[in-house]
Amino acid sequence: MTIDGDWFAVVRNGEGAYAIWPAGQPVPAGWSATGHEGDADSCSGYVDAHWTAMQSRGG
Repeated sequence: MTIDGDWFAVVRNGEGAYAIWPAGQPVPAGWSATGHEGDADSCSGYVDAHWTAMQSRGG
């Protein structure tokens, strides 16, 4: 499966977690759009720059 060439949006939930979501699709309940859209690399870069509390809650 490849995501190259696809267009995405960065979304954020109430706990401050970020995710990359297919642009143009409804944002899931509990998440909101950040306003950043782009290809996979652009969105990953945005997440890396803005999600400063990437900590595992599982352990």
